[in-house]
Amino acid sequence: MGRRTGMTDVEFPTVDGSRACLTGLVSVWHVGDGERVEPGRVVAEVELGDVETEVLAPAAGVLRHLVSVDEISAQGVPIARVEQAEE
Repeated sequence: MGRRTGMTDVEFPTVDGSRACLTGLVSVWHVGDGERVEPGRVVAEVELGDVETEVLAPAAGVLRHLVSVDEISAQGVPIARVEQAEE
């Protein structure tokens, strides 16, 4: 049987009270590109104006970074993807 692969986006969060600042940056990756994650694991910290928040893995699989540390991203835009493989 073939192998199916799904992907789940890890989005830059929308932070309450920060509507005026629509962009921010990844300040640190806690999980390296290509590492395995489980749902709920902290994968990154992001800064949006003067607000810092953690980003959690939405699914189990292999994390693939789409942006680098200190790269500007918009709220709601994917910053990483979790690849899920099924036999």
